[in-house]
Amino acid sequence: MTKEQLHEKRIQILLGQLDQARQALGYYRRLLGRLMNWGALLMLALLIIGYTRWLPMAALALPFVVVFLVMQLGNLKYLVSYGRAHVAELENRINAELGETLLISEAIESKRSPLGEPHFLGITSYNMTNIFSLTKIHYLIICLLMFVAGVLRTQFILKQSELRPVEKFGDLYVPLLFIWTLANVLYLIWFFLKSEDEKKMVAAIHREYQPKGE
Repeated sequence: MTKEQLHEKRIQILLGQLDQARQALGYYRRLLGRLMNWGALLMLALLIIGYTRWLPMAALALPFVVVFLVMQLGNLKYLVSYGRAHVAELENRINAELGETLLISEAIESKRSPLGEPHFLGITSYNMTNIFSLTKIHYLIICLLMFVAGVLRTQFILKQSELRPVEKFGDLYVPLLFIWTLANVLYLIWFFLKSEDEKKMVAAIHREYQPKGE
């Protein structure tokens, strides 16, 4: 093969990888949206059922479900960051091969939300007013309200005379929930504000897509 043919083949391979990376990124973002939408419906259903006489014990599960959903939100946000980093490096490499900047989708995205910088679920001090961050803030506020509503309803239920057999469980419920929630929230804050893992991930992808000899 001539140098021109090798160059064209390399670009074709990179474009194929870029297409796969964009599909994966789109999949991660769809998962994130589904989690937020279906998670909100699940919390609402547990709240309604927990505040009725049909199955009041559903309120006990609500706070734990809220914590689980927030943790999954963090997990999917990290996957989105991975997908973005993959797309960004492929776009940069293809632009370098072509000798001009033609692929700019991730460059534009990075201006709104740079990769590898401290944030909390994508929320930073300088992007709190955009619609993407406000949507997450809105969702987190709903999660907090659902959490509090579940705890209040649970405390009321466990005080009922007909539930005396679970009195010991009631004594442990709030402390266990507090420890579990605190551990998860502190981990999320540490993980995203430090952003050490995200920085390493971005750097590793960057190294892999550097041309030989650079």
